[in-house]
Amino acid sequence: MGTPSIEAQPSSHFTFPESGSRTRVTDWRVLWCVLLLVTASTLFISLLGSGSACWRLPTTTIWQAGSVEQMAYSYNSDIQPPTIVLLQPANGSYLNTSSVRVEWEVYDDSGVAAVWLRLIGEREEYDSGWVNVTATTNCTFANLLDDRYMLQLNASDIVGNEAIVVGYFVVDLQPPFLEVQEPFNGSWVNRTTFVLQWYVIDENLKEVWLWNSSCWVNVTDRTNYMVVVPSDGCYSFRFRAVDRAGNAARATLMVYVDTTPPRIELVEPVPGSYRTSWIIEVSWVVEESNFSEVVVYVEDCMMGFWKELVGGCSVSVWDGNLTIRVVAYDLAGNTGCATTWVVVDTVPPGVTIVEPKNNTRISSSEVVVRWEAWDSGSGVAETCVQLDGGAWIVVNGTEFRFVELEEGEHIVRVWVFDQAGNYEVGQVRFVVVLPARPSRFPHFTTWALVALGVLAVLLILWRYRR
Repeated sequence: MGTPSIEAQPSSHFTFPESGSRTRVTDWRVLWCVLLLVTASTLFISLLGSGSACWRLPTTTIWQAGSVEQMAYSYNSDIQPPTIVLLQPANGSYLNTSSVRVEWEVYDDSGVAAVWLRLIGEREEYDSGWVNVTATTNCTFANLLDDRYMLQLNASDIVGNEAIVVGYFVVDLQPPFLEVQEPFNGSWVNRTTFVLQWYVIDENLKEVWLWNSSCWVNVTDRTNYMVVVPSDGCYSFRFRAVDRAGNAARATLMVYVDTTPPRIELVEPVPGSYRTSWIIEVSWVVEESNFSEVVVYVEDCMMGFWKELVGGCSVSVWDGNLTIRVVAYDLAGNTGCATTWVVVDTVPPGVTIVEPKNNTRISSSEVVVRWEAWDSGSGVAETCVQLDGGAWIVVNGTEFRFVELEEGEHIVRVWVFDQAGNYEVGQVRFVVVLPARPSRFPHFTTWALVALGVLAVLLILWRYRR
């Protein structure tokens, strides 16, 4: 029996890995098979490599029949993950919009298999979940609230290598809270040096600027600022607070400076005058361009305030030596003051006639009237006496002598006036009874009768002779 002949043409091929395939394994084993129709043989060859590369393995098979077969095996090794570039938003950026557009680019030599995107909020418990964005390079997230967000972008290539990029951004839709505490807008100050105070709240605050009426000043780390102005006038101050997202809060402050006090002149009452009423008229004249009001004080007790530059008022007072102070205020709080004093005395003086007693009978034509007078308010100013409704006689003292009074009833009045003009009247009634006067010719009546008798006799004799 001889050697069998081989009529069929032998063939060979690689069974693993497939020629031209890609893998992320760096060490591999190549297996191929040689097949015949009647017999078969398998050979194993191990090839060791490292890193990403493209390998080509040429082979030559010589068969016993003398035929020759040549074959080439190619192999790609890929161990590099995809490259992810996050274009926007920039990592750590601050955004003042609720709609955020995310853009990226992904590269891989073997080809990108899948790209996934996820957005997570820190405080608001926002989570978009993993979103397949393989077919696009951008995605927009709408209706986002103020929060700090973590952006995750995951990409894998066709051999299974994966890469992930994490970025952060902050959504801040609210401007800083800015409040000027003092002075108030539109306020007046009576000095050329004063302090501005303000309050700013924003967890993402970037900077605060102040326009001090001449230039911008960075006051980010301050809450007050000393202002010095050259003169009286109106000054404008502006504040601008900006956060890292670009939100801005602004405030404008107008301050009026007036260091000149008002001028005031008191017209009434005249200093040192006397009043007999508890109602006093007070009048004044004020010179002031930024006038506010006039306040009237009596003995440091405020009587009220009035808004007239040229005006007056009636105030209720009480008895006594009273100081009246009228203070004029301007809008900045400067004051001008005028002071006067008056004596208010509503109580009349007292008077008592000591002698003669009322209804006394006096046997003399000379009578001395004595009295006592007093006044606890303004004091006794003048005393006058009057006899029987006649003329007034001013008396310096507390007595007066009447002479050559006729017999009969007499009335004496004593008028006492105080400094305020109050008066009181004292009155006394008495009767003058004079004794009979002695005659210089005793028996005057008798002699008269005798004379008349003699005359009668002579008349009769004369008529007889005729």
